[in-house]
Amino acid sequence: PTIPRPLGIRFKEILGELHETIPHLVQKNQYNCYPWLIRLFEEIANNYTNKTVIFTDGSKNQQGAGSAIVVDGVVHSWALNPITSVYTAEQFALWKALVHIPVEPTNKTYLIVSDSLNAINAVKDIYTRDPLARLCQGCLVDLSEHNVRPVFVWVPGHSGINGNEMVDRAAKIAITGPRIDEEHVKMTDVQCHLKQKIIEIWQGKWERQ
Repeated sequence: PTIPRPLGIRFKEILGELHETIPHLVQKNQYNCYPWLIRLFEEIANNYTNKTVIFTDGSKNQQGAGSAIVVDGVVHSWALNPITSVYTAEQFALWKALVHIPVEPTNKTYLIVSDSLNAINAVKDIYTRDPLARLCQGCLVDLSEHNVRPVFVWVPGHSGINGNEMVDRAAKIAITGPRIDEEHVKMTDVQCHLKQKIIEIWQGKWERQ
């Protein structure tokens, strides 16, 4: 079998045939570990005296997907169906955080911390059709009936906040678990998976021509 040429070379050839050039692309900036980010989070958390902070995160790589939450330094993690997207993994972690909260009257505030603003916003969308967002909304309804109202807090990823770094590592480790803890997967993830497979098949046929 012949070794296919690097994708970058083939891409340049295709651009030449199309008489197209790639303009300068906007670079993706990574959040740095700025001390003021940590202080800001601490100020928000300190507004609540009687509180439990639940850090959440999801991870995805070529091996699979995983989710985790960290509550009072204790890690809870799950290996997900390998075709699960990182967005779904983030949502799954939010749902598990809500499930973790006792459905009983309390004067304690639960802060649910996530670095996925999209996942948080999906829960806030009352018209969403996303099944995991709806599961989260159902939990919120159950909790509110017992006067428990969790507070969602967004933090940038890799911002140096200890709990956030811990849950990030836990979600990555969960991927390597010996078994899949959650086989269910969203239809949107199935569609993306099948689309990728079709592209790979097309790519293979194109390379063999």
